Amino acid sequence: MGKTIKWTILCVLSLIISVCGFVLYLHYNSHKAESVKLPVGLYTVYGIDISAHNDTIDFEKAKHDIDFVFIKATEGATWKDRMFDYNYYAAKKSGLKVGAYHFFKFDRSGEAQGVNVTEALVGKDLDFPVVIDIEDHGNPDIKPEIVRQRLDKMVEVLQHHNVDVMFYSNKKGYYKYIAPHYANYPLWICSFTNPPISEKWTFWQYSHKGTISGSKSELDLNVFHSDAEDFESYIEAFKASNRR
Repeated sequence: MGKTIKWTILCVLSLIISVCGFVLYLHYNSHKAESVKLPVGLYTVYGIDISAHNDTIDFEKAKHDIDFVFIKATEGATWKDRMFDYNYYAAKKSGLKVGAYHFFKFDRSGEAQGVNVTEALVGKDLDFPVVIDIEDHGNPDIKPEIVRQRLDKMVEVLQHHNVDVMFYSNKKGYYKYIAPHYANYPLWICSFTNPPISEKWTFWQYSHKGTISGSKSELDLNVFHSDAEDFESYIEAFKASNRR
């Protein structure tokens, strides 16, 4: 084998090794960025959020590790999560506190999305305000002012039906779509930094790589901003406002 051929083979092998190393580096860092380690003992109220993308949860086992669950109900103008009813009733039966969320689609009518949510929630007794999940990921590139106009319309529909609202997003989405107009609404923030955000928050999604009893797959993990006593008071206040 000539020197030129040997040199070419060595160059190709070196390139392959370099590419593989770079891919592994990106994979490691992408997973590393999907979670943050919480200070021991700082938070005492834990929960998960789930959708049909997750495996079937055994909530009787899960309740030993968590206190609450946010369940995907709807997306866009017409889509309803096929596991919402099952997850809702199973979680309620286990005694967990239950919330529901809607994934907001930038290219759909805000009014229609509001109607979609209210229809899905008929007969449901939630422990938290309905969450609007608003983020760039999974959405087309549309001007923020148009997105906010459609979001306003959805909130109007929910308020017309006496449905309280909480917002979910990452830090980028919070400053782009939620603040300052909805800054006084409860915030469920997704963040992998500690503290998660400088603004006031109610729930914090701190990991996409969590594990709990009753589930075979990795889940999103969340904490409530305060202790168990404040958690119960928060729910009681929400329930009382809905009875008026």
